[in-house]
Amino acid sequence: MSLYQTYLYQQYQKAGDTVRKFAGKIILRIVPNISPNQITLSSFVTGIIAAWLVAKGYWILGAVVYYISDVLDGIDGYVARETNKNSAYGAYLDSTLDRYIDVLMISAVVYSYVNQQVLPSYWIIILGIAILGVLLPSYTTHRAESLEKVALQFPIPFGRRIRMHLLVLGLVLGKPEYIIILFGIIGNMNIVWRLRPQTLTTYARLSKPEKESLPKTTIRKYTK
Repeated sequence: MSLYQTYLYQQYQKAGDTVRKFAGKIILRIVPNISPNQITLSSFVTGIIAAWLVAKGYWILGAVVYYISDVLDGIDGYVARETNKNSAYGAYLDSTLDRYIDVLMISAVVYSYVNQQVLPSYWIIILGIAILGVLLPSYTTHRAESLEKVALQFPIPFGRRIRMHLLVLGLVLGKPEYIIILFGIIGNMNIVWRLRPQTLTTYARLSKPEKESLPKTTIRKYTK
């Protein structure tokens, strides 16, 4: 049984879906005419504010704002489905802006430390490795799809939402540098695993557990 099939991971996913659905209903009740792209941009701006707060050393406040940004990031998809406003551009915009916030948050943590002269300058290298561990997973997924293939899920669940929760925890505990190191290690370990030829396949050849572990956007693409 893969880690994606464990009870703990399934409950983690359900809890996140519940929070996003609840927040989405509130948003639609308060601002019924809001568009998914407006929510996406709101999430992006909130993420920039979170990164600025972290860079300035306001870690706990930055963590709270970052969490709000993530909730908004999940709401846009819910609103798009509920209002029948799904669009290729919306998905494209959301994915692109997510990568900006990912990099900004990691960079903000390292900047905060280096600015205080707490960490040595070689942390710039660690920053680069962590960024690769964050960006390459989504790149390999989309690259596989552009080839009409499916890249098997990584052996260790380490998607954007998991990374966000870990970074929030690290900021609250005052030890975000360990989370940055974790990003670099697990992210790149997963990439090395995915570079094996057998991980690139077609949706039809996947087993049921492998299909269920794929991102929801990929599943919808092949089952619609």
